[in-house]
Amino acid sequence: NNNNSSNKDHSSPSAGKKKKKSSTTAGGRNTDVQTKKIKDNGNNIGVSATISSANTSRPASTILILDSGGWTIKHGVLRSLRPKQVPNAVAKFKHQLGTLVADEIDTCVNNKAQLEITRPYERGYCTNLNILLQVWTRILELHGIATTKNTNTTTSSCSSLPSSLLSSQSISIPSSQVCLVILTQPFTPGVIQDAIDQTIFFDLGIHNIIQLLQPSMAAFRYLHGTNDNDPLLDNIISAAPFSIDGTECCCVVDSGFSFTHVVPTINTKVVENAIRRINVGGKILTNHLKEIISYRQWNMMEEFSIVNEAKEKTCYVSTNFVQELLSKASASQNKNETDVDFILPDFVNTLEGKVVVHNQRSQTIGKAKKVRTDVFVAVEDEFVETHLEDSVPHEDAEYTTIEDDDEDEETEEERLLRIRKQKQEESRRREMEEQERQILKLSTERFCVPEVLFSPAYIGLHKQCGLVEAIYQSIEACPKNLRAAMYQNILLIGGNAKLPNIRERIETDLRKLSSCKVVRVVSPPSSSDDPTEYTWKGAKQFLSSNDNLELHQKYSKDKSAWERHAKDINNKDGLWADVQKQFIYYET
Repeated sequence: NNNNSSNKDHSSPSAGKKKKKSSTTAGGRNTDVQTKKIKDNGNNIGVSATISSANTSRPASTILILDSGGWTIKHGVLRSLRPKQVPNAVAKFKHQLGTLVADEIDTCVNNKAQLEITRPYERGYCTNLNILLQVWTRILELHGIATTKNTNTTTSSCSSLPSSLLSSQSISIPSSQVCLVILTQPFTPGVIQDAIDQTIFFDLGIHNIIQLLQPSMAAFRYLHGTNDNDPLLDNIISAAPFSIDGTECCCVVDSGFSFTHVVPTINTKVVENAIRRINVGGKILTNHLKEIISYRQWNMMEEFSIVNEAKEKTCYVSTNFVQELLSKASASQNKNETDVDFILPDFVNTLEGKVVVHNQRSQTIGKAKKVRTDVFVAVEDEFVETHLEDSVPHEDAEYTTIEDDDEDEETEEERLLRIRKQKQEESRRREMEEQERQILKLSTERFCVPEVLFSPAYIGLHKQCGLVEAIYQSIEACPKNLRAAMYQNILLIGGNAKLPNIRERIETDLRKLSSCKVVRVVSPPSSSDDPTEYTWKGAKQFLSSNDNLELHQKYSKDKSAWERHAKDINNKDGLWADVQKQFIYYET
């Protein structure tokens, strides 16, 4: 509850009740404190927090962590075991006024080709605040948080869709009791950051913000291990810290949808002069595959989501690109073991694509044809034998002559011809059905498309270095006494970390460039610890390890601090300059 009477929420269950007082010591003095737990639909989603009237930046009762990426946004409160992922986009139906925001894109529409999708992030930075505001407002609604936007209006319009598909949640938590934790990339321009802060304070009505660096949070989880009390991780080896040498060094390689960052860290502090960035991510890989498929087979230029699904299910990184490409060219057409068929969804019977190995599919089709042929031959033989037995005359049989019906009856030869004709038509119909199924045949594209990460010059990006070269340059820019430790503690996260063989490829190529004998690349397993959620879980672990009151004093900014910063003309360092200095490594 706020002390300011103008911001009281009368719908809160605790409004009008007498406050419980207790005595505690904070900063060497006794203050009156209050402890409260927020509940949503019977489930505890909030955090028990200490609200001190003596502190200007008071801890909020609910801490919401947002990790905004180019493809999805990871969100969840501090007590969540793992975040929820929703599309970081707003979509509209073509030639219609209906609008879908965030999770509604997945729940309301199956075929995303009929949508015009707009994303707030380009190349890793926010370029459309209006879209970002709609997405964040929708996420706050999902957590039952009332903002200045959603108290009277809604952010989306899906009136033409069934109401059962639309997720709704009662608004029970005022935004003044929420602390928003934003995970940002290094070197975010101050103009963009100030605009985001203004949107959060004034449009969403949030009073407290904590801003943390994504690489620092990933390094924190790398150094301290998984400590999130998840029952799924009890028997997993990765629950222990990945760091094994005790040097507190970690080179974070974050390869996501928009770009790839290489950030060396020492005790979760970023080495600024060693950061390297590549403008190659999952979006460029999907667009490249889309162009190849549209040129060779089907026109898929408007089917970004389907091609992206095909990329995730079929593409892999080659450990030796040149050798595999040469062996592929010399191999015969029937011996291409890497060829696969991606069966496109029809959005009637199937909603997702299916991967079928080319050789297995050919064998299946051949067996099906053989079974159909055997069935018709057996039917034909049975008919012939039965007809021959019936055609043998009996001794006691009596014969009558029917002159009018002889012309209408079907002879034995005509029946045999009719059966053969039906068999041919049925076989032809099955073959046409098999051919009419829209299939993407993928061969060398499976490993040529991910190769762009290692050689951007293949698609004309001559000024961009490859992933392995960027890691090498970044580590070599670190102090000499720390380079060996950096080579042994390389953390690979992001959506592209799910590509098969990418970790082995980085290790192999780095050993050729570096003088260090030991190169170790670690990537969290997708089955237990999703690489796309690794940063969010690191932020949750970092926030849980700090005292709540101390956390807000060191890392939090409120609306009054932003207003003072806006009025101070001489302050050019930015609102978050003092917080960012705590995550920057200074060589002594």
